[in-house]
Amino acid sequence: GKTYTALRIATGIGGKIALIDTEYNSSCLYADKFEFDVLSIERPTIQAYVEGITEASKAGYTTLIIDSYSHAWDAILDMIEKLARSKYNGNTFRAWGEGTPEQNRLIDAILKSNMHIIATLRVKSEYIVEPVSYTHLRAHETPEHLVCRLLLEKKKTDNHRYHTTTTIH
Repeated sequence: GKTYTALRIATGIGGKIALIDTEYNSSCLYADKFEFDVLSIERPTIQAYVEGITEASKAGYTTLIIDSYSHAWDAILDMIEKLARSKYNGNTFRAWGEGTPEQNRLIDAILKSNMHIIATLRVKSEYIVEPVSYTHLRAHETPEHLVCRLLLEKKKTDNHRYHTTTTIH
């Protein structure tokens, strides 16, 4: 999965690797395969992510893996919901006035960092099945149907793509 692939990429980059783990220490499954240090965050908040990025940078790490960035997005959405209920009569549009600066604070911490940063994201998968009209079959095809896995990114906003160097699906 995501963590293993991120660790392989980070190892290929070289240097010291730090990993922010919000997946209940699941990165420890790979401790015998890769050399990296872990900061485990049990209750992901934007502040915790920013502090983790800052500390990893100060400690001289070459690469930081954020596993998973999806929890940062969840933290922002949770904050928006709470603000909307408590201050804006349920109006989430108005709550984003306070949520967007928090989101930007995290993005700024990433962009200002002197490290390579690899962020994993959860994606929603759906499958479609369509008829096949030819006789030579490729992977995931049957004589009757082509099966396609669609990765639908639901866990982040569209503007995040403008802050990345590479995105792998």
